[in-house]
Amino acid sequence: MQARKDALAKYSNISKNRFKQDERDPLKYCIKPGNNSKMIMKVLEKSGRLECKGNCPGWEAADDNLDSLYNFKWKPTSAGLKYDLISKHGLK
Repeated sequence: MQARKDALAKYSNISKNRFKQDERDPLKYCIKPGNNSKMIMKVLEKSGRLECKGNCPGWEAADDNLDSLYNFKWKPTSAGLKYDLISKHGLK
């Protein structure tokens, strides 16, 4: 039970500090293949949101292998889930 409380406190602190980024830093996004990912990327490109404009810092692609915090992530919902490890009461 204590480990759960420690983990909650740790990730709450990470979440609080996550939004204290420099406003000039670009926002991070990750778009995985599938689930209309090409359309989502096209919308980002055509809307001009990838470039820095005025107050908007623009968007930067995040490396999914290195970055774990994103401002936006698009992926097929079942990607990365290991259904054989999930039981109706959590992890097996």
